Amino acid sequence: MAIMVTQVDDERKTESPQTVHSYKTNMTQALSKMKDTVVMLFTKHNPIELLSKLMDVLVKTIEPIRKGRKFSRRKRMNYRYYSFAYKQLR
Repeated sequence: MAIMVTQVDDERKTESPQTVHSYKTNMTQALSKMKDTVVMLFTKHNPIELLSKLMDVLVKTIEPIRKGRKFSRRKRMNYRYYSFAYKQLR
């Protein structure tokens, strides 16, 4: 999967070098699409078609990288004394 993502990133850089932000492939989408197609890669007679369709999807699922963007997350207090595996008796 990492090989496909690097190929997609290189292809995208050559297609549109003049952009405001730099872009990268959404890894969550890439993992999701790859997970759905792993079995079909081994069962199909012509996996090259499937790989080209997967590359097209990965090219479309890109995200801009904005410099200096931060989001402070809420800090939650953990009020549980036991983990989810252990249940209280009373």
